[in-house]
Amino acid sequence: MRLWCLVAALALCWGCDRGLDAEATGQTGIAGRLHFVGEWPANVGQVAVAVYREPPASLADFFRINGWDTEVALGVESYDYFVPLDGEGVYQWIVVAWRQEDQFWDLTSLLGCYYLPDADLPSPVEVGSGEVVSDIDIEVNFAVLDHETELSTALCERALPAELLAELGR
Repeated sequence: MRLWCLVAALALCWGCDRGLDAEATGQTGIAGRLHFVGEWPANVGQVAVAVYREPPASLADFFRINGWDTEVALGVESYDYFVPLDGEGVYQWIVVAWRQEDQFWDLTSLLGCYYLPDADLPSPVEVGSGEVVSDIDIEVNFAVLDHETELSTALCERALPAELLAELGR
């Protein structure tokens, strides 16, 4: 009887494919490079890339993130990011945000977003199943924190409804 259990267990193990092969299933995501312009503020605790299928329409929607990279290295000139996603589709709002040390993310965290040259709104990115769309590069200008220039964040905020911007004090 023990031999029969051993044979059955070995047959079961051989019958298994030892899990999913990452290459066969593919990984779905967005990748690119963040370029940081200006002096890094001393009080930066964390920088992250967040990806949304749709721009937030309400305060609660800010927490409906479809993927993120929270491992952005601090103090660097550039960082190659990768955001794994929960599936294929069109992702309309790819943003970079920051939080201060010992504080939580708030609604003034936006540093920039992905957009193509001459765009009036953030540019959507279409991702197929098992596809990683690369070269989704974003420039982050720290001058926005001093309100010296708000060009890129203003473009990013144009995707948000006027009522939400009013709630945010924008």
